[in-house]
Order: sequence, then C-alpha cells, then structure tokens
Amino acid sequence: MVCRRGGQWGIPRPDEMLVLPPGSDLFLLPGRRAAGLDPRSGRITCLPESAVAAFVAPGHTLSAHPAYKSDAKAPLLPLFAYGAVGFAGGRFYVCARRVDTDPRQQFQHIPPARIEQNARRLLRAYPGNRLISHILNNCVLRNAASLSARQRRKLWRSCACTNNAKQDILSIHSVRAARETP
Repeated sequence: MVCRRGGQWGIPRPDEMLVLPPGSDLFLLPGRRAAGLDPRSGRITCLPESAVAAFVAPGHTLSAHPAYKSDAKAPLLPLFAYGAVGFAGGRFYVCARRVDTDPRQQFQHIPPARIEQNARRLLRAYPGNRLISHILNNCVLRNAASLSARQRRKLWRSCACTNNAKQDILSIHSVRAARETP
C-alpha cells in the first residue's frame, strides 16, 4: 500500500493503519492509475489498474490520501475526503484514526429511507439555498443507499488492484526490514 501526504508518496506508518470502519465506502477513481510498492525492489511504481480510495465513516480522521497517477483526460473528482486504502488478511485498511466514539457518528444504524426522508424535508424547507441543495443532492441523497457489503466485495473482485494491494501491505514490513538489515 502506498499513500500520499501532500506531494510526497510513501508507505503508511503502522500506527495509522485502521481496519476499514463500518459505514465507510470504497470508490474507484476513474482516470487514475494506482501506485503500489514493488515487493522485490521496495520501489513505488504506478500500476495499470484503477486507483481506489476510501471515504471513512464519520468519527474518523484521515491521515493519508491515495497515491495515483492521473491520466491526461482524467475527469474531475467530486469534493470528497479520499483516503488511502489497502487490503490484507481478508480485510480492508485505511490510514485514519478514530477521533469521536459518540454513537451518533455510527450511521450504519440509521435506515437509508430515514436519511432520504429528512434530506428531502430540508430541501423543501430551504428551496433557494444552493449550499444545502448541493450537499443534500450530491452527497447525502447520492450516498443514502450506499453499497452493501456484497456490492463492495463484487466491486473489489472486479478491481485487479486487489491482489497488488494485498502484496503491497504484506510486503511493507519485509521491505523495511530488508532496508534496515546491515
């Protein structure tokens, strides 16, 4: 797994790796090629596969973004918080930290129909507010019925970078150890 902090690419620190929290979403990043760690050389390389990002559940703060190379005609991405994501041992990991443990942040317990109903109520209450309209139409309503676990697995099976991501995460510590061995 390779992540980005500002303009620098690198591997995540062990203390920032967190199992993907419930209520998080995964995204393919169109027109962007994933960066990965070559387990043999320890070098970062761009892969032909599509880059993937995680939107972590509320109550978490990202510590790194996905590393990728944009194609010349890559479309603009919506303004989301895209987090670096990897896969190892049958689980997804993100570079994030839990900052709020209050149960109100656990949206997986709120039925999507209730979210949609309340969003539509707010749209009716503030028909001329462009900011409310943008957030509710482009973020809340678009994601109210977020991907089910089954859909996520299907998405990842279709993404060839899964195997590379597994290799990347599994090789992080062995590459570090090889570099530090005299």
